[in-house]
Amino acid sequence: MEGRRYTIKQLPPELRPRERLLSEGPEALSSAELLGILFGTGTKESTAVELAGQVISESGDLFGLHGVSIQVRKHKMV
Repeated sequence: MEGRRYTIKQLPPELRPRERLLSEGPEALSSAELLGILFGTGTKESTAVELAGQVISESGDLFGLHGVSIQVRKHKMV
């Protein structure tokens, strides 16, 4: 059984990546959170941060993001 899923808007402001970026700076966020902010939006099934984590995972790391346009399409974000 899966746990309850929350949208970004349902999270308290102190847990939202964009708000944390503004209050704590980029060093306080994970690579997936930073990339998720750049993505800006997710899908019905996944938040932008979850999608960013999948893209990073499939790329191996941030240095593998040179092929990200193909992977983003695969995740139906474009």
